[in-house]
Amino acid sequence: MKGLLIKDLQLLKNQRQSYFPGLVIGIVFILFSKNLPFSVTYLTLLFSTITYSTITFDQTSNGMSYLLTLPVSRSIYVREKYFLHLLNTAFAVFLSLFITTARLLLDHTTVQNGPLITAALSSLVTAVLMNSFMIPLQLKFGAEKSRTTLMVFLGFAYLIGFSAWILIRKLNVDISDAIHLIRVENTAASVMWICAAMLVLMAVSFLLSLRIMKKKEF
Repeated sequence: MKGLLIKDLQLLKNQRQSYFPGLVIGIVFILFSKNLPFSVTYLTLLFSTITYSTITFDQTSNGMSYLLTLPVSRSIYVREKYFLHLLNTAFAVFLSLFITTARLLLDHTTVQNGPLITAALSSLVTAVLMNSFMIPLQLKFGAEKSRTTLMVFLGFAYLIGFSAWILIRKLNVDISDAIHLIRVENTAASVMWICAAMLVLMAVSFLLSLRIMKKKEF
């Protein structure tokens, strides 16, 4: 897995001109914008999507066939992609929080940990959700078809959510008890449940990706 990771990191280094402008924009947001939580979210989601480009590169010009002739198994390949995703996401969260905290300290502004940590956790959850769907889809269908499939899925999810909201309003259902579960005094429990759900989702996504890779012919 170490060799694959070095290969992908070198690939990202050579492709830095494609995502470097987005990094600069994110840093500018942090330095000059008043909406710092948005800046943290922007950088995290930007770096979390970099993993897709490495899969696209591997699938171009029979690259996957070549990789599998090396002492690299399909399970190792899948593990490396998920590890790369977590590495990129963790780096983005650390970098954005570091720059944000440095800016606030230089401005002699009181650092409010609550909004920043909430933004970091929210962006982390979003990144895990995106990659848990996108990695199996990209391995199965390729770059273009996976994006189309994801858009269709998100459209159905939005339709279901919107229909449920309309139904709740029409039936005058009281959801105050559900809202109470995510109030401030239950933050610790909520974070624990969210982390557990993320781990389960990533495990299911990993197993699905592994099954796709084992059955796919290159």
